[in-house]
Amino acid sequence: MRIGVMPHTRKPAAVELGRNVIAYLQEAGAQTWVEQAAAETVGYPEFGGEMDALGTLDVLLVLGGDGAMLNAARLTAGLGVPILGVNMGHLGFLTELEANDIFPALDRLLAGEFSVESRMFVDAELNRNGRQIVRYRALNDIVVTRGTF
Repeated sequence: MRIGVMPHTRKPAAVELGRNVIAYLQEAGAQTWVEQAAAETVGYPEFGGEMDALGTLDVLLVLGGDGAMLNAARLTAGLGVPILGVNMGHLGFLTELEANDIFPALDRLLAGEFSVESRMFVDAELNRNGRQIVRYRALNDIVVTRGTF
């Protein structure tokens, strides 16, 4: 199984967990991919790779919060790569796991004991006088407001 690890590199707890997850995956014999700069941050530069390799992953582990999940969803959109989110933030509406549940979940993942839940993106665009001003893609919601938000 080829597993990507995407830690939120500005959260020390996510970097530390990323380091531990990579070591765990290596011990289990999984192929591991980490974006190059993140690989250097977590201390495993040998597993670093370019972003165009995302499509080769069997699953992407995202260690962060909802923002990290949204970023990963945008990066993997259309690639068919399942994302498993680990909450390292406060709310974690989009993440599946809490950090202390990661290693039993990895065991189940490596054993093939998981299911994939599909999500849809929501697209919104602002048009004025028949001309597109801006376009957004969202995973969970779009807020339309008047004036500065």
